[in-house]
Amino acid sequence: MSPSKGDVVMGIRVLAGAAIVGALLVFSVAAAPAQEMQPESGPEASSVDTPKLGWPLVCRSLENSSEKACSMTLTLATKERKQRVLAATVLRDKRDGRPIMRLSLPHGLMLPKGVRLAVDGGPAETYPILTADKNGSYAIIVLDDKLEAALKSGKIIIVSVERFSGGEVDFKLPLDGFAE
Repeated sequence: MSPSKGDVVMGIRVLAGAAIVGALLVFSVAAAPAQEMQPESGPEASSVDTPKLGWPLVCRSLENSSEKACSMTLTLATKERKQRVLAATVLRDKRDGRPIMRLSLPHGLMLPKGVRLAVDGGPAETYPILTADKNGSYAIIVLDDKLEAALKSGKIIIVSVERFSGGEVDFKLPLDGFAE
């Protein structure tokens, strides 16, 4: 006995309904981490733990080479959830060997405004935010001789961003251990 036209239509409706429910579940799970970092609830500099360990140097061997790739990273995380708000990584550019700083920034920023850096209360320089993905926004800053010297001799770097919902947030990164 073959199914009637009504049975086929009912089966298609059930499958379509299940597909919609499945898609909504996947979307809500995938969207949850991004919602936690929305600027309406933060990030606020006061809700961030200040790291006290300095800028640890980590080196790893490159595949099929005797060379090593080294980097220093300092991460700011929220006090409650220990969720990354900002990470600054200093490493050498693979193409030309120049030192660069990669800033991993939170969601919800006014990307066209860029990110501003100031060392020890000096003048702030603005750098572009280059890209964004599900984990945040990213800026790559070439450390010219002047900025590198300021970071090595400085006490604190202030990273400033503007939230999409309005207002500026300043993150203070201690430079203890940066020059070592």
